[in-house]
Amino acid sequence: MSQTYIYLLLGGLCSTLLWLRASAKREKRYGPLPPSPKVDPIIGNLRAMISVIDEPRVYRDWGLELESDIISIIIPGQTIIVLNSQAAVDELLVRRSSIYSDRPHIPMVSSDNLVGWGNNTGMVRYGERWRSQRKMTHEVLHKIASEERWPLVERQSRLTLHRILNNPEGFSAEIRRMAGSTLLMAVYGYEVTSPDDSLVKVVEDAVEGFSQAVIVSNYFVNTVPWLQYLPEWFPGASWKAKANAWRYQKDLMLGIPYEWTKNQMAAGTATPSMLSFWLTRYVYQEAPSNLAEVEDRVRWAAGTIFSAGTDTSVASTRVFVMAMAMHPDVQAKAQAELDAVIGTRLPEMADRDSLPYIRRIVKEVFRWRMVLPLALPHACIQDDTYKGYHIPKGAIVIGNSWYSRILPAISNNPDVYIDPDRFNPDRFLDLSQRACLPCSTLALRKTQRKADPLKPEMRLNEAVRYIRSNAGLLLDPKDTSKLFGIGQNRSRVTGDLWQTTMDYQNRVGSKFGGGGVAGASEANVDRRERLRKLALETIDLAKDPYILRNHLGSLECRLCLTLHTNEGSYLAHTQGKKHQTNLARRAARDAKETQLITAPAPAASVPRKMFIKIGRPGYRVTKVRDPLMAAAAGGGGAKEGMMVQVHLPQIKEGVFLAAGL
Repeated sequence: MSQTYIYLLLGGLCSTLLWLRASAKREKRYGPLPPSPKVDPIIGNLRAMISVIDEPRVYRDWGLELESDIISIIIPGQTIIVLNSQAAVDELLVRRSSIYSDRPHIPMVSSDNLVGWGNNTGMVRYGERWRSQRKMTHEVLHKIASEERWPLVERQSRLTLHRILNNPEGFSAEIRRMAGSTLLMAVYGYEVTSPDDSLVKVVEDAVEGFSQAVIVSNYFVNTVPWLQYLPEWFPGASWKAKANAWRYQKDLMLGIPYEWTKNQMAAGTATPSMLSFWLTRYVYQEAPSNLAEVEDRVRWAAGTIFSAGTDTSVASTRVFVMAMAMHPDVQAKAQAELDAVIGTRLPEMADRDSLPYIRRIVKEVFRWRMVLPLALPHACIQDDTYKGYHIPKGAIVIGNSWYSRILPAISNNPDVYIDPDRFNPDRFLDLSQRACLPCSTLALRKTQRKADPLKPEMRLNEAVRYIRSNAGLLLDPKDTSKLFGIGQNRSRVTGDLWQTTMDYQNRVGSKFGGGGVAGASEANVDRRERLRKLALETIDLAKDPYILRNHLGSLECRLCLTLHTNEGSYLAHTQGKKHQTNLARRAARDAKETQLITAPAPAASVPRKMFIKIGRPGYRVTKVRDPLMAAAAGGGGAKEGMMVQVHLPQIKEGVFLAAGL
């Protein structure tokens, strides 16, 4: 054995022994870790994790075997905590979100020396950069902004339908093209014109690399981080070549569309997009001093949305098609609803509320075959205890929704769903089987570390309506692994596919000129809930100077003089127009008062007196006798007196003394 291998073996052994010693000390101080599968000496559960293929099911089985809703997986240098119940997720990731909102540093995926996805909005560590990119994302993906892109989703769906009807064999490729086209146009303003567009291929390769690198047990470098510095040619370091290739694909995905949009903006031909909005606001208008840093954040915010939305949309649409082909009875009911509601025209986004069965199908698609049964991992930033178990600082915390109550509507728990393996949209008519969230990004949308609101269910809703209204989906009876034949129904494909012909004036339950049927109370409830969740990200009630708890147990806002029954109501109020306006006024007043206090007092203005220049005077006193005055007075002799003469040698020319001086 070479000397190099001996050094590597000794280094790894020493690192492991030190970690085991530290773990023993922590256990003595805080208590035991959650139950774990059989642990091998030194390597822990590494051998078991390497052989795992279907993580959600394996985590479920381990939890059932250990009879615990929280289990631990021990890998040298790292502890993984898996949560298998809604109660565990609610307690740790919601109520204690202040210490579980960070992301773990997984060297293979996060290190700039390897794949380099560390600045992805979903992977970036909790801090100022995450808040900045999260703010950018919210600006373009909140409810109102999303509704502004409905015409884009409708247009791409109709174009895709047209291509599928003309080429049914290319169904799978067209679904992927639809997802890529929609996101490229929305994020970068770039329109895909070819089924083999290079940008769509670039993002597929980059996302594939990310999905492989993010699994902790796939690469030993995640256990021994210093291995990332080994050269690519080093024996046993073939994974380094993969990392370099994936990093190159990631750089292409971030750089090519970004530079294309910048060039279009410089030429004045750019289509409005998320990236053009960010560049205009944060780069060109503000002109920040840290320009390179701001541009990098904008680049990553755009790349995150683009990469995250493509695969989820494609996968969920394929699950829908598979479900329809396998369940013709469900397909027939959906067809009947479409025929009754929209007749012979094409469906639109505004038809959602009029198609309740279609909406239940979408919910069942996300529940039946989850696209993301495991969310992105969280990290614990300090030692914690749950049910007597120790959760160490730095532990990776994962929520498993496959067999749990994390989100009952998208799980397969038979305690919640009757016959969970059956595709049955009507199960959502039963109030005991709670409705699902619109996205399968797991429970963790309820935490401060919310998933970005990419809303794949919107695109799936549209795809479901278009595909279902114009095509019958059939399985190959000889080989169900093949996708599907498409039975065409062209009765609705008339005229220009991408023209919007919605009759907004005759919608049942809507106002003249309106596009929806949701009542004002439902819209207000949704608005207040969104405001409350937004406030949880930025407001600490313990430090809020304007909250006041009165003797009745309710809350008052001292700034706006409003009364609130609970914290949720107060949090929603803090994000409203009234509170934000008053905050701005208070800030402006405070700034003005501060300026008055700190600014030096101006010198008093003294009116200038006007003086006539007479110079320095001189005096001459002379003793005189005046005989004339004495004679006039009838006396004898001359009268004596004093004559005073004033000399003004420097008096200004043309100036005379007043009379009597």
